[in-house]
Amino acid sequence: MKWSYFIEADNTASIIPFEGPAIGLTTSSLSLQLSKELGDIDNVEVSIASHSALLHGEQNLSNIEFDKSINKVSLGLENLPSKVVVLKVLVHTTSSVAVFHVALLPSFDLPQAVFVLGSPRSGTTVVGNMLQRGMGIKSHGESHMAELLATLVTTATDYVKKSPASGNKGTLTWEVESIYVKALQVQQFRELYSSYYPGKVFIDKTPGIPMLNSLPILMLAYPNAKVIYCQRRGIENIESRLRKFPQVPFEGHCRQWRQAMLLWRRNKQVLSSQYFKAQNWFMDVEQFRLAKNPSEVIKSLAQFLNLDNSAYERMLHYQATETPQKTGSSDFSASSLESVKWSEEQKAVFKDICNDEMQRSGYSLDNTYFV
Repeated sequence: MKWSYFIEADNTASIIPFEGPAIGLTTSSLSLQLSKELGDIDNVEVSIASHSALLHGEQNLSNIEFDKSINKVSLGLENLPSKVVVLKVLVHTTSSVAVFHVALLPSFDLPQAVFVLGSPRSGTTVVGNMLQRGMGIKSHGESHMAELLATLVTTATDYVKKSPASGNKGTLTWEVESIYVKALQVQQFRELYSSYYPGKVFIDKTPGIPMLNSLPILMLAYPNAKVIYCQRRGIENIESRLRKFPQVPFEGHCRQWRQAMLLWRRNKQVLSSQYFKAQNWFMDVEQFRLAKNPSEVIKSLAQFLNLDNSAYERMLHYQATETPQKTGSSDFSASSLESVKWSEEQKAVFKDICNDEMQRSGYSLDNTYFV
């Protein structure tokens, strides 16, 4: 049996009681490295939480191994039912009890997910279509479904945490753990995707802030996912936005570009340090670099996705001959803030809203593009 898992500490925990990845894939057992900050650990208990097995006296697990010398717990999963299960783990120390939950989702046929995201007009269409061509996969032009998952999870978990019934001991709402409800929503979302993308790999290209906001929850569904973030300097991005979406105020375009950059930096930090404890799950693709040196960028992209040379060649051919929605000059030259046809007031607004993020990302205000 293959499982995906994600781990959440109890809301009252002062420290996170484990050191390893908080999400991932596993098979017959799951090893958890407990935090040294817990101090001297006496023993560890594990039981099934928020599951019908509670009604049948099957809540205790006997196949638990705890190596006190290295603070590692191994949980045997062979006897668990093939459905969403939440394990409640209690770590007893000399002075307190730390509690956390492990959600386990059956994942024997979990496909490889590839998510392409970024601010609109930053190259997501080019990269998404290029990947479809290279990998021989047909997907929708855009998905816009991750926001639904985030909304469902937030609504459902808030209900079991905060509704009047949740504080009434003896109700089912009081009994149910919020992580169990979250796991059920995630599993249902997977089933929706598998209905439309039944293959071993699927590509979801969805630009915009809602997708970026939803990414941490989306990764609970697909912890094996590869994420490609498409990026473009604020000057060129907002020039392109103004042509594509003239009804949006100039200030709105500036704020959306900045927000996308901020969200992506936060996601990289949180997912790398807390979820995966690694940085091999994402790749940044800068549109200017892709236009100026496509072979190098596409080669890195193929290596990131473990694609063969024939896929690389198809991607390179697509980028050279079928790149859609090109904006700006035909030679992909960079503009300077001084030269763009914005009013002086607009240039001041851009600098006020975007300049800090431009500097953090290594972008210049002149025609060198990068600092």
